[in-house]
Amino acid sequence: AHNGGSLRFGPDGKLYASVGDDVDGCGARSPSSGVGCLLRLDVGGLPPTPSLVAPSYALLDPGDNPLSSATDLSRLVVAHGLRNPFRIEVDPATGSVYLGDVGEATCEEVSEYPVGQGPLPLLDFGWPIREGSQPFSTCPGLPTGALTEPIFAIDHAASSWRSIVAGPRYRNPATGGFGAEYEGDVFVTDVYSGDIRRL
Repeated sequence: AHNGGSLRFGPDGKLYASVGDDVDGCGARSPSSGVGCLLRLDVGGLPPTPSLVAPSYALLDPGDNPLSSATDLSRLVVAHGLRNPFRIEVDPATGSVYLGDVGEATCEEVSEYPVGQGPLPLLDFGWPIREGSQPFSTCPGLPTGALTEPIFAIDHAASSWRSIVAGPRYRNPATGGFGAEYEGDVFVTDVYSGDIRRL
């Protein structure tokens, strides 16, 4: 459970991959664990034919990730502290990534990983220290630095939302479209509720 995710190419040509916490919440606290994270990969150097040998981290590292100087998996991580980000979308205009992170007990949330605003940050979205904006659990012995707030959170108690899905950030086409009032809005839905909201 929680070990899948999404694959999306950004306008920078890099592959973004979301990975769930594999029901190891405290593992999501560490960028080197490989769980509960957002990866940014350069797949342009991969051979054109299939292989049974996994490529090296150095081959997949774009070189400008926040931890590119590391020698382990963390060099591919741009964000961690995620629970179950099984759907992500990339804004084709800015390259920013929108992650729907499914909650456990109280809250669903959408987070934004900003791209194109200077050096790429290493963001910590807080799971399991926090669910949405509320304290949730502890991970003894693991440090907790600055946590990045979600851009949207919805409580289970006040809604039927239980499995959030981040949709696209809307960009009007050259002709037609929804109009200027929708430009740049992020669409969000939920597997159970059937609602669609725009942020």
